[in-house]
Amino acid sequence: MPTNMTFRTGNAVTITAAETSLAVNGGSTAAAGVQTLTNKGIYSLWLSSTAMAKGDEYRWRVYEKTSTGATQKLVLSGTVSDTQSESMVTPQLMLGIGWNMTLQRISATSRTWSWTIRQCST
Repeated sequence: MPTNMTFRTGNAVTITAAETSLAVNGGSTAAAGVQTLTNKGIYSLWLSSTAMAKGDEYRWRVYEKTSTGATQKLVLSGTVSDTQSESMVTPQLMLGIGWNMTLQRISATSRTWSWTIRQCST
């Protein structure tokens, strides 16, 4: 069975203290914590910012529902801090009931980021 890979992307987007949904191409702060995408697949978030400096801290989050009638919950999160020379990549996650991925500045100055959410599906 052939596999398809699709991307949601944002390039040189400034991330602020508002939680920004990365599940929308280019990012969106509108209802970031409650975006509910239902495209089924195996997903991985890739983050890159060469503009980060010592003292910067950003938090990424992945949300998903456990069933169609459930409330969206945090399932995975982490932080990226200080200067970065490598991309941050999440493990692959099976999503599709009501998911979202976000990024938010925790401390220091708002910086520009590039990201992709990579989806494999059949």
